[in-house]
Amino acid sequence: MYANIIAGKQFFTHETKKVFRFVAASRFPARGFLLVFGIRPHYLVWHMRHATILVAMVLLLSGCETEPEKKPANESFRVLFETTRGNFIFRVHPEWAPNGAERFRTLVENDFHDGTRTFRLIRIPRKFAAQLGISGDPETGSKWRANMIQGDPVKTSIPREAISFAMAEKNSRTTQVFINYGDNSDLDDQYPTPFGLVEEGMDVADRFYSGDGDRPAQDTIHLEGNAYLDEYFPKRDRIRRASILVEES
Repeated sequence: MYANIIAGKQFFTHETKKVFRFVAASRFPARGFLLVFGIRPHYLVWHMRHATILVAMVLLLSGCETEPEKKPANESFRVLFETTRGNFIFRVHPEWAPNGAERFRTLVENDFHDGTRTFRLIRIPRKFAAQLGISGDPETGSKWRANMIQGDPVKTSIPREAISFAMAEKNSRTTQVFINYGDNSDLDDQYPTPFGLVEEGMDVADRFYSGDGDRPAQDTIHLEGNAYLDEYFPKRDRIRRASILVEES
């Protein structure tokens, strides 16, 4: 019987509906109202008792639901970048740079990198880095540039395949990141500590179009977005989509 009650097959019986009408119109004297609708007192008690049981069971079952397990803040995660040159995957290590890793995760979760360009590549006089992370939408970019994050202590060097934020001065990191083409450990004191490494597809980053070097003017990208790059630097590779990969436990 209780299974049927939960399924709604017996709960709304003829007598139960009378009880609901009674409760809804409780401003009338109870005895006179019962007489008018012909509800016998023991039926009223029976139906109200079972209605109470139903409510209690629903509350009990709803309390059994559990929230998804949250990963520890310092647990590494993987990020897939799909580009016009191919795909590559970062392994982000929050223990290296907690603030940088959290900002990078937030950017990816907000689709910031989707549609952006690789706007700066330096391979001369040495293979240095590929830089990306300026929004193709000027309005979006201005909001993020006003939201700088605090620096992280330097805990690791800058080897090939490392990814790190760019910065103009201390505590000025916003959205721009660079992928290191070579061992840049000699710059450990000048650049923020890396927050991850290219785990798969470094050969894709190596093939980013670099014929324009670092010619695109960053100030103009901030003002005009992708329209400027599409008109004057159409060969620049695009980030089609960036997403956090769900890893099986």
